[in-house]
Amino acid sequence: MNIKKQLKKNETSEQIEARMLDFVRLETFLNSSKHNRFTDLNKLVTSKTFIENKKRIESLSYKKSDLRKTEKQHQKLSKKKDIKKYLVDNTHTVKNQNLLNNFIELDNKIKSTEFINEKNFLINKNRFQTTEDYQKLQEYNQLIQDNEVIAFRKYNNDSRYQEFRSLNSKISEDFSSNSIDTNLWTHTEDRTNGLLNKNVGNNNSRFYFTNGENVRINNNRISLNTKKESTKGIYLDPVVGFKEKVFEYSSAYLSTFNKFSLQYGKIEAKIKVGSMDINQVFGLRDSKSNSHIDIIRTIDTKKAECGIFHNNKSQSEQIKKVALNENFYIYSLIWTANKLEWRINDVTVFSTTNNIPTNPMFICLYNSINEKTKSTNTDTVIDWIKIYAPKEQ
Repeated sequence: MNIKKQLKKNETSEQIEARMLDFVRLETFLNSSKHNRFTDLNKLVTSKTFIENKKRIESLSYKKSDLRKTEKQHQKLSKKKDIKKYLVDNTHTVKNQNLLNNFIELDNKIKSTEFINEKNFLINKNRFQTTEDYQKLQEYNQLIQDNEVIAFRKYNNDSRYQEFRSLNSKISEDFSSNSIDTNLWTHTEDRTNGLLNKNVGNNNSRFYFTNGENVRINNNRISLNTKKESTKGIYLDPVVGFKEKVFEYSSAYLSTFNKFSLQYGKIEAKIKVGSMDINQVFGLRDSKSNSHIDIIRTIDTKKAECGIFHNNKSQSEQIKKVALNENFYIYSLIWTANKLEWRINDVTVFSTTNNIPTNPMFICLYNSINEKTKSTNTDTVIDWIKIYAPKEQ
């Protein structure tokens, strides 16, 4: 699959956000009286009975009706001599009593309110517009122009909306505060049980995760900065223990380690990566093992990958020749007991049904440096992060 071509053809991140807002509004609409009324009217006006009845009414003809036959009979009788005299003088004795009775019956009939109304109805070329069905059709036609109804008709049978409805929102982080929510996020992955309360680097690494100094919030977006600068940190020496070292780069780490974990669901974020030769990662980690899922990882200029490492086995897919650093993209992972599916702007770029992890995982975002990195300063900008769990959870 040509991912670059698919991304150009598909919705932009902004269009996806607008659709997601429609989905949220639809949830309110589904519980409204407007939805109930639309559903009832839609069932009515699209029914075979309604459509056939409308056609029947519109095809009615006064000239071919029983009413017209009755009038002709009345006119014919009214021309008879005895009836003419009777019409002038109702005391006149009509010899043929049956004839008179028939005339009087017809005369009363055509002068009745019921007959007149029915005649006027048949004469009216717009007769359907006088019916109750027409009023309901008008109400229906007005409803289908309502924005909520338009969205409902557009998305009700859409698999993307059905997926949305199958999930419960757990986290919706839009970084609207001026500071990090410490109940959810941490800058350290402290695996020393609180002994150090700081990140531990690797002696062979060129970078060190600072304790939040490389993370900043501006205009409701959070930036993870990686900068080439001498940075003092610690690493674990297998012989003497923790030692200090000056690293070549300072970098940023943000996670929900020991704060929040998820087992199955949908994890997504709107991100604009920086220089792609710096490894920028958005993914999941297992705190009890080395299992991890990279929802997105930049690995080289115009090259990224997504994948999983679990049970000492790896599966991944490279995304080549896509300049992810030029725009914001929405990176998503759908995680079920039977499948993992990676998406960029709702385009599926990789999936697997093999070796699916079952342990809860925490969310993490960080930047790291590899041996090929030449960039000296970059920012990974995250607009928002959303976490959903299956409704049964």
